[in-house]
Amino acid sequence: MILKEKSWIWYLTFPFAHNDNTTIGNTLYFIKGQPPTHLQVAHEEIHSRQQKEVGLLRFALKYLLCLPLFYNRFRFDCEMEAYMGGEKMSRDEALMYVKSNTYGWLQHE
Repeated sequence: MILKEKSWIWYLTFPFAHNDNTTIGNTLYFIKGQPPTHLQVAHEEIHSRQQKEVGLLRFALKYLLCLPLFYNRFRFDCEMEAYMGGEKMSRDEALMYVKSNTYGWLQHE
């Protein structure tokens, strides 16, 4: 995985990806001055693999197009896999993150 610090252009993505790690293909863009931890890289490597499996454009459309408020099963499943597999969280810990405002209060049912 290639690591790159986000440039000023990412601020144009407000309120979405400007203040989080973002993976596009095999490149992880991280917040300026905040290199990712080993666990965050592992999380993003799972997203990189998911993008390869589904295709980058299809992944982006399914992940973002629904404006991920309340329910987006695809995004929910992707994030749960990344938190539980990459960051080694329990299902309950992962649910706390995915169901928060950070992810648009995603629901799993």
